[in-house]
Amino acid sequence: MITLDRLDVCNFKGIRQLTVSFPDRGAILVEGPNESGKSTFFEAIYFGIYGAPIVTEEGRGSLESVVSYGADAASVSLTLRADSLRLTVHRAVRRSKSTRASLAIHGPGGEEEVSGVRAVNARIIAELGGLDGAALLNSCFVEQKKLSKLEELDGRERRDSLLRILNLEKLTNLDEKCRVRPADERRVESLADRLELAKIEERKSALAMELERDMASLRENERERRATALRQARNRLSAAEEHAKALLELRSLEREMESSGERNRHVEPSTARELEVQRVRTVLVGGTVSSALLLLALIAFAASAPLLGLVASVLTVTTLVISGRADYKLSELIAEAESRRIQYTASGDGTHLDVRIAHLRSAVLSDPTSSVDDELRDAERAVGREQLAVDVADEALARVDFGGGLQLSSADDRQAELASLSTLAAHLSSTRKLDPVGLDLSECVSEWEAAARDLEVRRRAVIILAEARRRLVERVLPETERNMKLILPLLTAGRYHDARITPDYRIDVWDDSAGRYVGKNVFSGGTKDQLSLALRLSFAVASLPQEMGSSPGFLFMDEPLSSFDEERTRALIELITRGSMSSIFPQICIISHSRSFDRSLFPFVVEMSGGRIAYTNLND
Repeated sequence: MITLDRLDVCNFKGIRQLTVSFPDRGAILVEGPNESGKSTFFEAIYFGIYGAPIVTEEGRGSLESVVSYGADAASVSLTLRADSLRLTVHRAVRRSKSTRASLAIHGPGGEEEVSGVRAVNARIIAELGGLDGAALLNSCFVEQKKLSKLEELDGRERRDSLLRILNLEKLTNLDEKCRVRPADERRVESLADRLELAKIEERKSALAMELERDMASLRENERERRATALRQARNRLSAAEEHAKALLELRSLEREMESSGERNRHVEPSTARELEVQRVRTVLVGGTVSSALLLLALIAFAASAPLLGLVASVLTVTTLVISGRADYKLSELIAEAESRRIQYTASGDGTHLDVRIAHLRSAVLSDPTSSVDDELRDAERAVGREQLAVDVADEALARVDFGGGLQLSSADDRQAELASLSTLAAHLSSTRKLDPVGLDLSECVSEWEAAARDLEVRRRAVIILAEARRRLVERVLPETERNMKLILPLLTAGRYHDARITPDYRIDVWDDSAGRYVGKNVFSGGTKDQLSLALRLSFAVASLPQEMGSSPGFLFMDEPLSSFDEERTRALIELITRGSMSSIFPQICIISHSRSFDRSLFPFVVEMSGGRIAYTNLND
């Protein structure tokens, strides 16, 4: 609880010099004639706490109005007690110079000094639990002729005043801190869009990998398939070429047979052999032994041939040699004989040429009645087709690694999804101004979850704070109403007992003669003041609960008795000196010039005269 300890005033408005030490508990009566400085005594305390006057001269924009006329400076020093702390604030106002302020804080932990007007003001309000000047004037500082001030406040002013009186500024500050603003919601939305973009990019990467894996598998399978197709095409080409080669051989043999003489082809083998032997005998008769030997060797060499036409050729050539035709070389004869031997030997197993032709025709002709030339043309066309097939298969195999001609039906859905995701990512990037490069999905998830959680916590905190504040504020109204029902009979000499207070703090009083609740405005001026004072006292008690360690423990009232008759004056004095008010507020100070009550009820008195203390027992 905050209580007053000492006040020193010099040249502050109408007070020239004043020093007062306040008791820990007790009612103080401040009296004196008009313009003696009674209200200034009250205002000096307020100025010492908050560094501002209650009333300033109209049009003055500085604190020079608090300096007494004829003085150069004014000063106020006020010492407060707050439980174990002792706070001494000193303020000095000099004409045409800046205001100075200092605060000394003495406590169990030592001494602390605070300098500067702003720093001192902030620290004082903090030590008062956030109770600022306006809130103090609406509760335990009752100004002269402003008994109805609480009723004249609008709803917002009254609510703000209550928040400060109830030390709910911290709730208000916390509410302000927790309140969700459009920028906060936009940030969470932006993080959600960023997360969505990260998910899209992650899915795009996964799809691309799946497509690449599928395409790699497809390329491998396709490569094997095309390689097999190429091998098959080459095998078909080889078979076609072999078939064409066989046909060429058949046509060659047939043409060779056609070019041979009809005689030699139709002579029986035995008759031909006899003719050859006869020619040899002729040679042997007319030639030399060497020639004969050569001829015999040649005959022996050719005897293994299936056709004796070769023997005839050898005999003819030998005859030429023996007859002196030396230009025909022996080596050429031997070469021709060897060639003919090989040719006839190749006709196979000692068979005749026509037998070989018959075998080939049955093997290579698709139709025995077909012409070899016709079938050869077909075979050559087949070779061309198969060669083209080989070239196409070879080129197709070469294009496998480049994806040429590959179609993957299972990838259609993935490709469609990938295209859709790419479109969505481009839209998010352009409309939300997001960069998809380098997004980490886990990081985006963490950031969005943290921001969304913080936003939800703040939303719920605001609801909780609003409900707590509402309950605390609303609690004051019924408490004020209950207190007023206790105070009202005392201040009205028992005439009025019941009153109710509307949510906008208008007073309705039960009037027995009217038989109903009536508004305050129907009563006389004195009764209105009594009702307003009852409301102010009831509100001060309700809004400043004693369990609050930082609540003011003093009550100041400036001329509250001006409209009270003697009976009601005595009732009020009894209430504040011996009644419930004295137990709630340890220090109560009444400023009055009324003589309609017993001054002895006040244990402490201050008599003002000409801006100075004429008499006081406070400093005894």
